[in-house]
Amino acid sequence: MKTNSTAFATWSRPALAFFQENQITYPLAPEAPELERDRHYGLINVLSAVRADGLAFNSAFHRREFERGSRELLAALPRPNPRAELERALAAARVIPPGVDTEAIPLGPGAEAGAPLRVLFSHRGEHDKDPAGFLSAVRVARANGARLELVVCGESFSSVPGEIEAERRALAE
Repeated sequence: MKTNSTAFATWSRPALAFFQENQITYPLAPEAPELERDRHYGLINVLSAVRADGLAFNSAFHRREFERGSRELLAALPRPNPRAELERALAAARVIPPGVDTEAIPLGPGAEAGAPLRVLFSHRGEHDKDPAGFLSAVRVARANGARLELVVCGESFSSVPGEIEAERRALAE
């Protein structure tokens, strides 16, 4: 590999770079214009991917998004940049979806027949997790007769966007 990347060679190498999201395509808050995206965080993701011994993503969707966004980012940068190295890393990348080995967890007898289905929202209540969309889906499911027990345990903030508060009120009725 012949590149002008002496700065890359001095870094210690991570054995595996695992991306469940990335800073290139991470959704900005609706009120933040695209011009506010700080591209150097995306470049850090690209350089981490290039330098790792292995590259993995939690879904094919995130792999495609990273690939698309990385190519756009590197195309906007002056040369030399690690385009060829990134292509090699992406060619060898794997998708390792997160999961739970249910065989290893004693699940117990479960709820009694007729009990409501317990639904968990374990994310922080910010725009990128779409809590309003989740709460809306729960409201629609309940309106269509679903018996649900809602458990919300992600981090919440003192300032709650109006759309989330509206969905909360609708669910409480």
